[in-house]
Amino acid sequence: MTVVQINVSDFGSTGAIVRQIRDSALAEGSSVHCFFGRVSGKVPDEKRVGNIISTLFHVFLARIGLNGHGSYFATKKLCRELEEIAPDVVILHNVHGYYIHLKTLFDALAKTEKTEIYWFMHDAWAFTGRCAYFSAVNCEQWKDPETAAKSERCSSCPYGHRKYPRSLFDTAAREFAYKKEIFTALPVERTVLVSPSEWLKSEISQSFLAKYRCTVRKNTPDTSVFYRRSENEIKEAAELYGIPGGKPVVMSVAMVWDERKQLPLVVEIARRLPGYTVVAVGLNKKQLRMYSRKKDKGAVPDNFIPLGRTSSAAGLASLYSLADVLVNPSLEDNYPMVPLEAQACGTPVVSSNTCGSPETVINGIVVDDARDPDSYIKAIKKLTGGTTE
Repeated sequence: MTVVQINVSDFGSTGAIVRQIRDSALAEGSSVHCFFGRVSGKVPDEKRVGNIISTLFHVFLARIGLNGHGSYFATKKLCRELEEIAPDVVILHNVHGYYIHLKTLFDALAKTEKTEIYWFMHDAWAFTGRCAYFSAVNCEQWKDPETAAKSERCSSCPYGHRKYPRSLFDTAAREFAYKKEIFTALPVERTVLVSPSEWLKSEISQSFLAKYRCTVRKNTPDTSVFYRRSENEIKEAAELYGIPGGKPVVMSVAMVWDERKQLPLVVEIARRLPGYTVVAVGLNKKQLRMYSRKKDKGAVPDNFIPLGRTSSAAGLASLYSLADVLVNPSLEDNYPMVPLEAQACGTPVVSSNTCGSPETVINGIVVDDARDPDSYIKAIKKLTGGTTE
């Protein structure tokens, strides 16, 4: 069997999933070809779609509301390579990210006669006019009139056009129609949508992709990396990152601390729990400077420790292991890996009750109100077995 995978990058959470699928397919004797918009060398024999010039031009088009309309020649080359490879299976991951001309790729896939197509829905972008998530603003404009008669097409995006994909104009209505036309041209009998959560599967059933079979395949952490670390490793991590002993440690981790991850809420938890050490991992340089400065001025409590990204997955596993509780306050996530990784390291989780996050909790508590610090604090105290203030 010949398998092709297409994803925006070979790194990050989706890159890790691509690598897992690749390794499994190779172990079964299949040949695997992987194409990415951005590469870091993590996948042997990987191929990049386009180059920096085609990507920058695609970014320019996205800024005027034409995300997915660039990289035409790069995508034509990809399609020629697909024709030469003649894969039995094509696995799509994130096709947004400024590297694919959507109509060219999907027209080519629709014309194949025997190729099976599996499209992994890592977020909701495929069936909205522009955004990857919509729950925090309770938007239902993406719902297809055929499955939700009172809904309207995406228009006047409540997130605005300044957020991903950032553009100068709100083109959500036009892009909604564009996606619906080309995505629904995929052959129903040979196309399967793959969701990592029951939540997203339910949302898909109300979208213009509802005619396709959708199956749930829950992501799993790499347990060769994420496991309970030794006491020596935990001690070394505490010393390396300046995390003091003597207090229960509450940790929160994000690859990108944007608005939906609620960093201010984590800081507020620290303020209300002076008897705990609260650590936030994954801040960018600007955030690290800002929160360090606020800390000096007293706006951020002394028991809050802001950290940047770890240098390795093993280092992150050590941080998970030293925490008493992992807090996942995300307002919008399909099926986040952070809670799964923390639990694999033996750390219980306090999670928001939004989107697919509750489905990740095996050992822990799901709060009643994702925006309320007191809901998290109550759960933290229950899991730590104390009344520490």
